[in-house]
Formats: sequence, structure tokens, C-alpha cells
Amino acid sequence: MLTRCLCVGLLALSVVSTPSFAGHEVKNGSSKNGGSVIVCPDGGDSQHIYLLDFWEHRDEYHIQGLYGRACHPGITCNTSALEIITSYMGHLNRLDSARSSRYMFEAAAFEGRKSFDLSPFADLDDRGSVPENPDCKIKQAIIRYRDEDSASIWYKVNPYTWDGLSEMNRAGLIVHEIVYGEAFDAGQTDSTKSRAFVAFLFSDEALTISPEQYRELIQTLGVPGD
Repeated sequence: MLTRCLCVGLLALSVVSTPSFAGHEVKNGSSKNGGSVIVCPDGGDSQHIYLLDFWEHRDEYHIQGLYGRACHPGITCNTSALEIITSYMGHLNRLDSARSSRYMFEAAAFEGRKSFDLSPFADLDDRGSVPENPDCKIKQAIIRYRDEDSASIWYKVNPYTWDGLSEMNRAGLIVHEIVYGEAFDAGQTDSTKSRAFVAFLFSDEALTISPEQYRELIQTLGVPGD
């Protein structure tokens, strides 16, 4: 059995100025939800936080780094979310080079587009899943929005949630924003299918799936093409 590296990265909070906030991104009257996490108590005063995409598909896909950093066949136990994304997008390149390049470009830009926000996030219901443990709660971690003037994409991030995520879960959260951002712009109004695709991208199955199976998967999930 592969050893799972366990660590939680801590991030120093900083103040980043951003353009005026226009509220939740709205399209055809629907508010856009950002990435969500599931928060579960560990029996003491602390808690465990996981990306919802990974958690709800943990039985469908083998996600090696769910409980810590990525320790994967052919992938180093990387120290940052962007390095983890780079590794997994390298595997996606075998199946879909254009998508891999596009996701990497957006992931590299994420750091400069995010700002931490301590205000409560609206609890938008697009999730379609319920935690098995009644003590666990689903919380929104990020809100994606557009600048009113330039139409540039920015991200408001809950700092407490971000600090509680492992680098692997942070990597998945960043990719979720990219995947669902494209799906939302293509007309999807909830992130159910996007979460399944994100879980796949970080799974063992993504390492061995055939190009034909991959094309069938993205068609089933309605993943927007190039």
C-alpha cells in the first residue's frame, strides 16, 4: 500500500486589494457558487477539512492524496498546490493537451487573483450531496466573481478554510474553480458534474484511462470542449 504523506499547510494572511465586488457572479438569474469543502470534527477541539469534490467521490475514485499531500505513482510528494496541479496536468496532457495547457495557465494565475475575505459567504445550494456524518458541515470556501469594469475573474477566499486544507485539497479547489468556471460560462447552473470531473483528474484512474474512455467521460459529464 502506498504511504500517504500527511501535512496541512499554514498560510500567513495578507491583505490584497481587488476591484469593486459586484456580488455573486450572475448568469440568467442564477447565482454562481464557488468551490465547497466538508468540515468534520476529529473528536477534539480541531477539525478536518476536505474538498467536497474529493470527499463525495472517494469511493468512486482512488484519490491518493485526499488525507494529505499527493504521494502518487510517478508523482513526487510536492510541497505546493501549484506543483501538485502541474504533476496532474502533466498526466492530463496525455489525454487532452489543450485542456491541460489551459488549466495550467489559469492555475498559475490563481494566486494573483485571490484575496482573503473574513466576511460570511452566502450558502448557495448547488451541491447535491449530504454528508454521512451529521456532525459534518458543507461550507463554501471560494466565491468567483467578475470585475464590473474589466470583466476579469477574481476569487474571494475564506482564510480559515484555506488554512485548514492540505496542499492536495487546495490543488483540487483551484482546479474546481477552473473547471466549474468554464462549465458555468457554458450554461451549467450547478457544480455536480464538475466535481466528478475534478475528482477524476486527481485520481489513480486518470493515470490509466484510455483516450476513448476519457472522451466518453467528458461527454457524459458535459465538460465543455475547446
